[in-house]
Amino acid sequence: MALKQTKDKLFLSKAQVIQVTDVRMNIRLEETRPNLQAKVETYHSTRDDRYKVRAMDCFIKNEVLVLLATEAAGMGCDVPNVVQVIQYG
Repeated sequence: MALKQTKDKLFLSKAQVIQVTDVRMNIRLEETRPNLQAKVETYHSTRDDRYKVRAMDCFIKNEVLVLLATEAAGMGCDVPNVVQVIQYG
């Protein structure tokens, strides 16, 4: 149910889902609409610090609208413009 709702919200209802083990390096956006892809970013512990700072800065400034992340993004984070959080798994 949560996966279907997430796919629907991201306009990915027809995307094929392949479940993998809990390996953070497998987090990536496989399919999206071209105009949405530039507004989606990933954030997890294996990214280098410069990348994570840039991704979070863009998210805070609303340059990134969807942040696909592990719990690493939420630690000590205060982003006032977050509308919805979806935790899967």
